[in-house]
Amino acid sequence: MSDGLPQLVMHRPHLDDLPQPIPPTGYQLRCFEDGDEAGWCEVMELAFEWDPGQANFEAMMRSDSAYSPERIRLVLTMQGQVVGTASCWSAARFGDDHRSLHYVATHPEHRKRRLGFQVSLAAMHHAVDEGARAMVLLTDDFRDAAIRTYVRMGFVPLNTHHSHPERWRLIQGRLGPRGSDD
Repeated sequence: MSDGLPQLVMHRPHLDDLPQPIPPTGYQLRCFEDGDEAGWCEVMELAFEWDPGQANFEAMMRSDSAYSPERIRLVLTMQGQVVGTASCWSAARFGDDHRSLHYVATHPEHRKRRLGFQVSLAAMHHAVDEGARAMVLLTDDFRDAAIRTYVRMGFVPLNTHHSHPERWRLIQGRLGPRGSDD
């Protein structure tokens, strides 16, 4: 968030009854493997409109104490191009039984296929495998499409800063009464 305000927080209070991730025809889901670094960085830069070279897998992921290749889920085309990612990361500030849905991104040319939803489900299933009971995520006020997806996945706003209630009110006004209508 600009203006020096912290990112918004969303919470999924349980991980019960998660649907199985099912990639659409022409795509596959798998864990990160050595050699996927460049594809991951490209997706991050395109999805978040970063400058070329701004994504650095080593600094952003591998050097973090939470890093494990199994925690990073990817969506690939059948030709092997990385087009989406989501990770199950530590969320220690919320408790040992929580994980964070981290760096969810979809290549702009592959949007509107629910790839972010599917790869996020895969990351959430990994959280269950690790014994997590709940998940959190951080997002930005302007990420309406992502927030719609998170609401559809059962995440709800969590106010952790005095600015959050008003910011969520403004977002709700943009998204409509259900927050998940496309």
